[in-house]
Amino acid sequence: SKATVSVLNCIEPAREGRLAELMALFAVAWNVYDWFLATVLRRPQLSTIDATWPGYCVSITRPGGVGQVTFQPLAHDQCTVGYNVQGFSRPGCGSIAKFSADKSDLPPDSVLLRTSFFSVNFADVCIRWGLYESANRFVGFPIVPGFDVSGEVEWAGASSGFSRGDKVFGCTLFGGYSTRVLMPARQLRRVPEGLSMTAAAALPAVSFTAIHALNLGGLPASEGGFHGAPYTSALPWTNKAVLIHSAAGGVGSVLCKMACHLGYAPVVGVVGRPEKEAVLRRTCESESLEVVLKRDLWQTPATQRGFAAVFDANGQATLRDSFDHLAQGGRLVAYGYHTNLPTAGGSISPVQWVRMLGQLWTAMPRFDPMVMSTASKAVMGFNLSFFDTEHAIQDLYFDALLGYLRAGVLGDGSIAVEVMHAKDIRAAHEKLSSGTTVGKLVMKL
Repeated sequence: SKATVSVLNCIEPAREGRLAELMALFAVAWNVYDWFLATVLRRPQLSTIDATWPGYCVSITRPGGVGQVTFQPLAHDQCTVGYNVQGFSRPGCGSIAKFSADKSDLPPDSVLLRTSFFSVNFADVCIRWGLYESANRFVGFPIVPGFDVSGEVEWAGASSGFSRGDKVFGCTLFGGYSTRVLMPARQLRRVPEGLSMTAAAALPAVSFTAIHALNLGGLPASEGGFHGAPYTSALPWTNKAVLIHSAAGGVGSVLCKMACHLGYAPVVGVVGRPEKEAVLRRTCESESLEVVLKRDLWQTPATQRGFAAVFDANGQATLRDSFDHLAQGGRLVAYGYHTNLPTAGGSISPVQWVRMLGQLWTAMPRFDPMVMSTASKAVMGFNLSFFDTEHAIQDLYFDALLGYLRAGVLGDGSIAVEVMHAKDIRAAHEKLSSGTTVGKLVMKL
């Protein structure tokens, strides 16, 4: 209801422990409420979608089912913003900001982007469920999700380095589901010649995640390093084997391509279904790649070895076995927890909440530092949505991405991309949370 949204607008995003707990309780309550309406009372929750406005954004009003994904018109003097745009992003703004007619109040180092495409990530589904910490902490509800964008510069600040009409792509820290986004210029780059706007919207977040994961895994993130000096120097271990879970997904397929290109072998990619194996082999054509079905994981010769690095987006279902299959000096890099969460397109039911909580205590592994010391193994994790002040790292990772594009490792066709219209955003959320997607979902505005 409107009253509910007004109350949520007054709640400052969770910056302290108690407020974080409050947000978690809100997430549980609203998901169960939506589930009850849809499953028990069988009341329709979906409002009509109108994507015909000249300017609009896709907002999530509160935690819950896909019915909370709504379209909102943007006036000529409105745009969406990430949480790190100073002076425009504030708690309760709903990711929407207003600017003056002459745009003189916009930051000089920023860009107003007219968006052509944005991509949908699993993180967006977690935001809708109320389970994404950085979104809860820095924005709250309502929120316009979305990281990857591509489009055309509508307005460029004096010190942005861009000009009106430039074709650009990059990442915003939320606010990407929009026809007009205000972004710091450092989070954008010009679209290289030969790269489609669709691929430009599909690649940034998955590439930055893969590059950071490689660094944490002890592997050099790019051939020759950054600016001629490697950011991470790999130790000369004899073992060059790596294992990548969810290898047909967006991050997984990019990790496979980068690891093969950098000379690691074998690169074992784990996929859930036989049809995903064919897709992965098409997008990553390398003799170093070995593809294993998840049902055969740990029983095949390809996984009967110790790995220099294991990249795990699954969570509780595979973390323990992944750690046990590390070689001496190996590193387990965790960047997702899909198996901790339900494959529910809508809201999370009471049974699923209880199951999630129970598995958190019974199935989530705990790693003993003394064991890690004795075995010379490490466990590392990260979430790049908290890296808003790490400007040097942002620049390094953009350089690495552009290097992979120049080398032909990444580009059009380098990962599977399915394009949908923005009006079908609810269907995209349901599809992504089902676990049946391959590669990236990109929405056309």
